[in-house]
Amino acid sequence: MISSKLTIVGKVQGVGFRAFASAVAEQMGITGTVRNMPNGAVEIFGEFEDEGKMEKFISRIKAGQGEIEVRQVQISKKRRAQARSFNSFTIARG
Repeated sequence: MISSKLTIVGKVQGVGFRAFASAVAEQMGITGTVRNMPNGAVEIFGEFEDEGKMEKFISRIKAGQGEIEVRQVQISKKRRAQARSFNSFTIARG
């Protein structure tokens, strides 16, 4: 299990990105949360079965949909985890 923080930069606020990321995560069985940041970026805390699943998730969110334009995905706090911290994938309001 890999726990990571992803910071998504681009046109990702006000275009349905959080709902899109949540739908992709649910389809892939990924747990975590997504939230808007004050600087216009979006932050995702995700739990992935392995590196391959994380890379596939990143690839799918980079592709976007509609008006979403992902310019950069920064990966930080990547660490191995023994157990899940989240039970599902949620959208933080605010």
